[in-house]
Amino acid sequence: MISLYTGAPTLTQLKVNPVSIRVPIMDNYDSVFFRQASPLLVVHSTANNTVVDTLNDAFSQYNLGSCVWDNSILKNRLSSLKYIIKFYHQQGVYDEFMTESDGHSVLSPFNPKSDLFPNGILSQKWFRKYYEKHPFAVVCIIEDNVELVQRLKEMKAVYTPSRIRLVVIIVGKKIDDERLNSIRVEVNISKADLYQLEDSANLQKDSETIVATITSTIKANASSFYSDIQHRIKQRHKKYYTLAESTDIDTKITLTPRFLETRNLIKEAIINEFISPHNMEPTLSTFETAYQNLIELLDENFPASIISELFDHDKELMLQLQNLIDTVAFHIVRGYLSVEKPVVALKKHTAHVVNVTEVLGSSRQKWLSSQYEWLAELMSTVPPSILNQTDAKQLKKTKNKLPTMPFFGGFQFFDGDYYDVYSHPGLIFMKAASLLNDDSIHRAELLEQASSLFKSDSETISGAANKKPSTGFLQYLDWELAQTFEKLLPKGDKALQYYETCFSYSDRKSNWSNLDSALVTKLMREYELRNDTHKLVTTAIRAASMKGISKFSIHTKKIPMDSVVLANDYDVIKVDILCFKDSNSRSLSVFEPLGTQMSIKPLIDLAKLQDILNVDDKLSLTINSLSVNYQKIDGQGKGNMKKVVVTHAPSSNPDLCPMIPDLKDEDETLEGSVNLTMNSDTKSSKVVQVFQPCQRAGTYIVSSVDVQLVISDVNGSVKIIQDKSIIIDALQSRPEIWHHDWVYVTDKDSKVAKRIPIRLHHDPPYMARVTSLKPKVTVSTQPTNIKGIVLGEKVTIPFNISHEMIGENKINYGKVQLSAKVDIIGGLDGEKDFITTQVNWDNLKDDEYLSLDDLSAKNGSEEHKLNIALHTRPNGPSLDSKSYKMNISMQTWVKDSQPEATSEEDDAEIAVYDTASFVYPIINKPLRCGFSVFPRYRNEGTSDMPCPFVVSDGEEAQPTSMPIVTRLWQGSLRLAPVEDCFDGQLPEIVKTTFNIRTKNQEVNIEKLGDVEENGDTMSQLFTSRSKSGSHRNVSVSTSVVIEWKRPGQHERTNFFETEEWEIALPLSDPRVLLEIEEEDTQSVKLKYILENPTPRIFTFTTSLAPNETTDGTSWDVSDTRNTSPLEQPAFPVLPFNRHTMVYYCRCSNESETVDLPRFKVYDVHFKVFLPTLVVTRKARVVNKCLKWIKKSGTS
Repeated sequence: MISLYTGAPTLTQLKVNPVSIRVPIMDNYDSVFFRQASPLLVVHSTANNTVVDTLNDAFSQYNLGSCVWDNSILKNRLSSLKYIIKFYHQQGVYDEFMTESDGHSVLSPFNPKSDLFPNGILSQKWFRKYYEKHPFAVVCIIEDNVELVQRLKEMKAVYTPSRIRLVVIIVGKKIDDERLNSIRVEVNISKADLYQLEDSANLQKDSETIVATITSTIKANASSFYSDIQHRIKQRHKKYYTLAESTDIDTKITLTPRFLETRNLIKEAIINEFISPHNMEPTLSTFETAYQNLIELLDENFPASIISELFDHDKELMLQLQNLIDTVAFHIVRGYLSVEKPVVALKKHTAHVVNVTEVLGSSRQKWLSSQYEWLAELMSTVPPSILNQTDAKQLKKTKNKLPTMPFFGGFQFFDGDYYDVYSHPGLIFMKAASLLNDDSIHRAELLEQASSLFKSDSETISGAANKKPSTGFLQYLDWELAQTFEKLLPKGDKALQYYETCFSYSDRKSNWSNLDSALVTKLMREYELRNDTHKLVTTAIRAASMKGISKFSIHTKKIPMDSVVLANDYDVIKVDILCFKDSNSRSLSVFEPLGTQMSIKPLIDLAKLQDILNVDDKLSLTINSLSVNYQKIDGQGKGNMKKVVVTHAPSSNPDLCPMIPDLKDEDETLEGSVNLTMNSDTKSSKVVQVFQPCQRAGTYIVSSVDVQLVISDVNGSVKIIQDKSIIIDALQSRPEIWHHDWVYVTDKDSKVAKRIPIRLHHDPPYMARVTSLKPKVTVSTQPTNIKGIVLGEKVTIPFNISHEMIGENKINYGKVQLSAKVDIIGGLDGEKDFITTQVNWDNLKDDEYLSLDDLSAKNGSEEHKLNIALHTRPNGPSLDSKSYKMNISMQTWVKDSQPEATSEEDDAEIAVYDTASFVYPIINKPLRCGFSVFPRYRNEGTSDMPCPFVVSDGEEAQPTSMPIVTRLWQGSLRLAPVEDCFDGQLPEIVKTTFNIRTKNQEVNIEKLGDVEENGDTMSQLFTSRSKSGSHRNVSVSTSVVIEWKRPGQHERTNFFETEEWEIALPLSDPRVLLEIEEEDTQSVKLKYILENPTPRIFTFTTSLAPNETTDGTSWDVSDTRNTSPLEQPAFPVLPFNRHTMVYYCRCSNESETVDLPRFKVYDVHFKVFLPTLVVTRKARVVNKCLKWIKKSGTS
């Protein structure tokens, strides 16, 4: 025995279409056993009007009905809760449910009046109680009248003891709030259970709103209702039961506790489905335990050896027990499908079949068939996305791998035993049919359902071929059905219909030749009996085209065939089209002849057709008319290709290849004639070639070939006619063969046809591209200094453009234009997207083409300027300019002159030719920049260092709070040329703008004056000032916008923004500043300013060492104006104050740069030396040594 607890891999959930699917009631069981569970809701309508009908329609949207599968059962899906809705239309109180009683229910095996007495388990009556009769709520739709309150009270009195919720919708005229409140109080119902609805313009919307509200609010009540029932079921084991005497019933089966335990388990599992209709997973274990008990009860009480000795009652009990086993198995299989474990579900079904067969024997074929029938019906309703998870690739991903062998529609498992599991419902229906040995109508119906499913898959499934049933399989299935119905209904039409469907799958390359021969024999004899000439001839023609069918004679009865019109759904001939210029090329220009080659090959064997139809004379196939239709497909107006009609000329030579008729123009149609007769001796195709000049450029195709043909014999006893339009695009739409084709050419000397290969260049053979004559346009650059383009630059490049006449100006072009396109090449593809371009000619708009019409009249050249702008997107990556280049590609656009064009839709064809290409390197920036910040000093007349000990009057008065220090700075931008840009020169600087800012809102940054230019250096003074005076440092961000021009081009101004530099500036640190004043080339005044911008008193010592220099310079500091000693002992510097020390020094060194004396300032408290900061361009630090830059030097 196989346990239903067999494990299976967990499969990945797939998306499904959440729709409700209903199937016919299964004939072998009471349908209530298999219905999908959901809370039962009764909609009781006591009125009959438009409002009631609209409400019922709204409730129907939430009705689960009697289906066995609805997608709302799927776990973890965002589907709304559906209900089993029963519509009740009687006037009285709904009372079809059973009320609770103190004794045993009539559904209990302990009640002598029950159909389960004395040893049954569960019948369909218990299922019907909760699926059809006992609701958890009643929605009463009632009109307002004087008896309203009384009727609602009666309903309330009936429903309340059974814990049934009453919801009332009053329809009719609008009721005021006072009346509503009165009804609610008298009836004792909540506000959420009383609604009113009147007939209005918004009736449907209002109805849907009320119904949506009701179905949402009663959801919790439904769960509580069925949870109480489940709780009472679980308490049954605590009760003591007394079984009544059953002397009048013959039975050998004793009602044991196992019977009652199983009964309660089934009831508990079913009620749990009502509680959680969206999640069957918690219910499955209960169902599986109940199933195991049922199998054991069946094995214990009804072994196969004693079935023939059972009493009638026990036989009925066995049947009841078996139905319960099948029912529980169905719920288990459906449960695993709902949690998207289809492989587990199918294995559970296999285990169920094995279990019952082991107990009752394997001879119960009808029962076995019914098991596969209900599985097939269930699987046919499950969404395909769930069943697709049985794919072998999904199985391989699971942890618990089982050896499997996949086949179409199922798997073979090797986990101890070999057994097949079918996943395709069509195969399951076939399995069910195969278990019925007799050729019954039911067996035929099962095969029909299988055939319908397979055909539906063949039409709808896209993708891999192994996902679809093969044509041969479908043909075999229809053959089986035809054979079955031929036995069951020999005089009916159903067998013939399936024989015809089976034959429709046959093709000219059939591999089932014996089956095809048998089909042709059956069909033609049947058509002969029915005197159906049309179908007889059609079948004969199809048979004559099939290679697997040998010559044989079927047609014996003389049926007239001298005027048979063949339908258009079958091809008698094949026409291959090839458009070409000559034997070497398919590319042609206007005024050149376009050749169209038609290779005509019969698809039927005329000799075989002669034998099949039992005709004495040989048959021939003649094409009376062959019409070639052209179509212009490029959307650029109408084409001027004329229709070509080739008729049959019996007197012409039939053996020519190719046959080229002389075409004459007759009312915009070219007409000609050749011999178009083919007979059974014709071995090769008829090849016809026609030529006509094309006077308008464009893309043309041969859209269709209209054929009028006749199959006849010499005496005229057979005449089969077909008029057909062959759509060429549908026949030859296979890109894999668009590599080459064959054109037939006749050797002038030997007059023997040769097949020459011609390349298709991946165009369909039935397509021709006709181009305009290429104009003679040349573009060259003028000598300029433009060797590269800078990102962000707008540059103008001059070009010399010439347009010369062709053939003494015989070609009259409609328009000739020159386009310019800029592409970025090199680098990384992702970074290219951050570079955008703008291009325009002269003063034209962006991307507007340059007209060359006037230039062609001059037959010379002109200068035109191309304006290009390169931009990068904000926040783009930093680009490596050496990796990128700018490619300027120019194309000539030619539009044919079409004087007959009358509308915008009838535009002329446009041809495009590559004309010139120019490549320039892209430079990341026009110059290199460096930025520095230097301290600067203003004289004591300013308020940069306000003294707290000096009280000022007037406008300069300071508040009594702590003074705020202002410090002066100089931002310096150093410029340098970029290699390979502007020949190593700097661009012309038009304007420089410093952007100096800080993110600290408590610090003010203010620029002073204009930008100062000093050679390659740009300087900007600015001040920093803390609003509160409490900031020691501030971070300053600086960027500079430079307006520049390319050297030699003064009409274009470009902008370049530098990177952003961030520098921390000290606001309240003591510092030593040095200011220098030159007296002559050897004398200098050194002014040292010691600043204390803090509220503390600092103590310093200073020393000046005139002879401590690195270049050997000796300084004389004996000037009488020197009042400050060279070495000063410790002295204080007061808060917010400056201490100034001036030294007049002289040296004998006449160099342009001279080392200054070493000046040291020592902080006594913090024991550190303060660096000396220069506030003038007359000194700078070189190798940690302070040097004086004389006037004759450079800064």
